[in-house]
Amino acid sequence: MEIRLLFKSARSAVIEIADGGIYYTREPYDIMVNGHACLQTNRVITSIWGLKPDSIYHIQVQGSSGGKKELKLQTEKEFVTLDVREFGARGDGKCDDTLPIQAAIMACPKDGRVLIPKGTYRVTSLFLKSDLRLELAKDSVLLAETDRSRYPIFPGLIESYDETKEYNLGTWEGNPLPMFTGIITGIHVENVLLYGEGTIDGRAGEGDWWENPKVMRGAFRPRLLFLNRCSNITVQGIHWKNSPAWTIHPYFSNDLTFLDLDINNPTDSPNTDG
Repeated sequence: MEIRLLFKSARSAVIEIADGGIYYTREPYDIMVNGHACLQTNRVITSIWGLKPDSIYHIQVQGSSGGKKELKLQTEKEFVTLDVREFGARGDGKCDDTLPIQAAIMACPKDGRVLIPKGTYRVTSLFLKSDLRLELAKDSVLLAETDRSRYPIFPGLIESYDETKEYNLGTWEGNPLPMFTGIITGIHVENVLLYGEGTIDGRAGEGDWWENPKVMRGAFRPRLLFLNRCSNITVQGIHWKNSPAWTIHPYFSNDLTFLDLDINNPTDSPNTDG
């Protein structure tokens, strides 16, 4: 058995337990952090949460058969945390918290963290910006609006001023077509970390997103995460569920890392793969 560090941030890490298993390990493992019991796992890829910035950690992994390995890491530095509740977000599952959360995102400096703490936050679309760390804490839920009239629309193609080029925003089935903006949307952004133990719930089954799903009504269906021409994006953890269309949709983007995601959509839901 070997352990490898796949990723680290200021607040989390991802390790790989290589014991010959593919998704599940061949035996259960106990993970200790600085000598304290942290968690038990039976998965090859495992996240470690609740770390502190600019700190040294000794990660020890011990299998049920007695095999033991250890690695050392130092977490990244962090400048400041912006708690969305301090920006006016209620997290009560009733108020629309889109604007307070977006305000925190736009105000966040480089090496800062936007924290969405425990609570249920009703939102439409949230837009990422470059050099952002956005954390969904454990027991936090982003609850997507089900009324399509509340969502912005991305046009498929917009002609340039001199009529020689076109600017592409929306897409559907590989074609430049109008689409409702994603619950989490990134346009030409770079150096973004989206992570945490929280949940993004598209609530598609509670609206009309899955009715006549191939018909464009106003625009085509949104995705839970839409990345258009983005680079150096890392997504770690997060529970993704009930997406109106594709769950994770990178579009002409590069240097993307997806680690330890949990995606759960009904088996009969249309085009919610990915």
